[in-house]
Amino acid sequence: MELLKQIVPEVTRAGVLRDATITAGTGQFAVIQSVAPSVGIDVSPINVRDTSEIERGVVAFARLTNTGLIATASAATVFHRDLIIALSLLARADEVIE
Repeated sequence: MELLKQIVPEVTRAGVLRDATITAGTGQFAVIQSVAPSVGIDVSPINVRDTSEIERGVVAFARLTNTGLIATASAATVFHRDLIIALSLLARADEVIE
């Protein structure tokens, strides 16, 4: 969270890509959620169980302002990394055009 805030100081919201079906995904989100207020960031979970869930979550989150994404460590985020990167780049391109 601190690194995200240092890189992009205007970030006030972070979407946390996590696999809620595994204990580690829930635990990582809980830690991120507990640290977030100290750096002035609100966090929202984005589940990564399947492609459509990732697309819906990232696209909806990208419509907000001053946002960033955090990917937690899981097999699902690694498996879907190309999709996550592509959606992030599209969201960034839309932001630059506006």
